[in-house]
Amino acid sequence: MVGKLLPGAEADDRFGAVLLVVDELVSNAYRHATVPKSLRIGRASDNVLVEVSDGDAVAGAVRVVALRYGLRLVGQLSLDWGVRTDSHGKVVWALVPVKVFPAGM
Repeated sequence: MVGKLLPGAEADDRFGAVLLVVDELVSNAYRHATVPKSLRIGRASDNVLVEVSDGDAVAGAVRVVALRYGLRLVGQLSLDWGVRTDSHGKVVWALVPVKVFPAGM
């Protein structure tokens, strides 16, 4: 699926961190939120923005819990990540750098 959204993703390992972040954010939405809703993946310059929304408006404890659980991995693989609320619940997002190889590699 990521290969279709991000052309070339299936050809090399540049998107390994993106796949790990997607897995963690989606898994957390299913494990901890009341209603997982959507996954959005988009390019932002040389980075990938991953957003997972759910129907649970409780956003305050996410960063505290992250220090003890899998979101620590998201923090290590991302340039930045966070949580925001919207009219339907909350969105957990991460900005993941895409590893860029020099030409010819």
